[in-house]
Amino acid sequence: MASVYNHGNDSIDKMYRIFRKAVEKSGLFADLRRKEFYEKPSVRLRKKHLSAIKRLQKDKLEETEGRPEREERKDRKERKEPRAG
Repeated sequence: MASVYNHGNDSIDKMYRIFRKAVEKSGLFADLRRKEFYEKPSVRLRKKHLSAIKRLQKDKLEETEGRPEREERKDRKERKEPRAG
C-alpha cells in the first residue's frame, strides 16, 4: 500500500498529488481494474494471444515502412479531399 508522510507544512493538495503518484506507480488501480470481474482462464489466454499478435503486426509494419515523421503525416491529412455528400 502506498503511504505519504508530511514533512513540514505541506498542503493537503500537495500531499494528495504525491499520494496519487505513489498509488499510480505501485499499480494498485490497474490491478483493481483487472480483478474487478472474474475472467475465465481461456478468455485471459485469448486476450493475451490477441495482444501479442497486434504487437507483432505493429512491429512488422514499423520495420517495413518506418514511422512517418509528424510533418509527413500532417501533409497526408491536408491532401485528403472532402467527402461528397
